[in-house]
Amino acid sequence: HARPDRIDFVVQHFGLRRSPRVVILSIYEGTDLRDSVKFHQALIVSTSSAQAQLITSCIPCRFYDFVKESFVARSSYSFNLLTSAMHLAKVWLGKEIDVFAGSRKEGIYDNFRYTLEGSNGGNILFNNDNTDLDELEHAEKLRRGELSLAAFDKALQDFAGIAGKAKFTPVVLYIPSAHTVYRNFLTFEDDRLPTLLEDFSNSQRSYIEDKSKDYGITFIDTTDFLTQLAKQYRSRDHLLYYFSNLHLTAYGHAAIADYVKPFMETNLK
Repeated sequence: HARPDRIDFVVQHFGLRRSPRVVILSIYEGTDLRDSVKFHQALIVSTSSAQAQLITSCIPCRFYDFVKESFVARSSYSFNLLTSAMHLAKVWLGKEIDVFAGSRKEGIYDNFRYTLEGSNGGNILFNNDNTDLDELEHAEKLRRGELSLAAFDKALQDFAGIAGKAKFTPVVLYIPSAHTVYRNFLTFEDDRLPTLLEDFSNSQRSYIEDKSKDYGITFIDTTDFLTQLAKQYRSRDHLLYYFSNLHLTAYGHAAIADYVKPFMETNLK
């Protein structure tokens, strides 16, 4: 998995050395739109187009992103250990400091915790640290028409272009967020989120599927498969996604691999 905006770099510099017959680009529903928007901002920041309004005017946001992407953050274990310790201290002290507060409008959501109904009768709290609030921010901005899913276009177009030159089969693998997969078994603390996030998921899936077809890319959507599988993975030690960081667990990765396996076997004969 590579961020969509970096797929050309990853394939060109690493993938093509292996002379692949199939290359799979996984797109994660939760944060890849955010990352694609950031890449798009870098391309258009010098223009005056309407899309340039995507860039935030929030100074804390810019500083936060600058530090996170800086040479020090990429190169220093000590620096990352310090920032992680600061984050844990914030959580332990119960001080929910929202770096996006300066750019938020009335109605933006700030509670992304939800509880999963466990298969053994117990409840499992997901996202206790209340992370990934930017997923809610981008879902809201998309709902308001302040973001465009066209932010994905360049990555998909570049992917198809490289595939044509290198003669491999390009595949986009859509991976939904944990809340999408477990939507039939969970309760959000903020009851406004189910509709917002369902629309966010449906919009991205539909758009990426259509664009993939336009560029001649095979599209594989794991959403329905994982949603059906979710009922079997609802105990604390048997989940498709970690309840802490919301990433896929080993069970989740294995399930997706099994789902993709028939396609790979057919195309690699």
